[in-house]
Amino acid sequence: MIATKALLSKNEAQEQAAFKYFLEMRNFQGDSESFESIAPPAPDILYKDSLGYIAFELLEICAPNIAGAKFYDGVSSYIRPHDTYKTKLKDKLKKSYITNYPVELLCYTAGRVVTPDDLIIEHLKPVIDVQDIQFSKIWLLGDNLHLLYDKQ
Repeated sequence: MIATKALLSKNEAQEQAAFKYFLEMRNFQGDSESFESIAPPAPDILYKDSLGYIAFELLEICAPNIAGAKFYDGVSSYIRPHDTYKTKLKDKLKKSYITNYPVELLCYTAGRVVTPDDLIIEHLKPVIDVQDIQFSKIWLLGDNLHLLYDKQ
């Protein structure tokens, strides 16, 4: 088991929650404590399974105006979503991550986007297909778990 930090930042806590859900969706129950947040320029999370280590970079797919919306008594005014995830993905694909382990990218929605999975996939696939990619796999964790890219 990897030692965990005593205090996590809000971002690290959100990423760890998304990563735990990812492990559950992949049926890796029992392995939910085998990871830790790590500092840049390394990827966000280092995970250890029975085969060794895998580094994961995480990308939240969200509409910033929805994520920042103020709700009062569970009610908000009409919000037209403004998704920026294609630009964020392009930025992630251009970065170089320093690690000795394979790196996978986990894109996750965390409930802060109204765009359905199939439309997100339709928008992300062309971005992924034209890049020279450091990631060995790219995942989308939305309503379901989708493998978008596998270098094998």
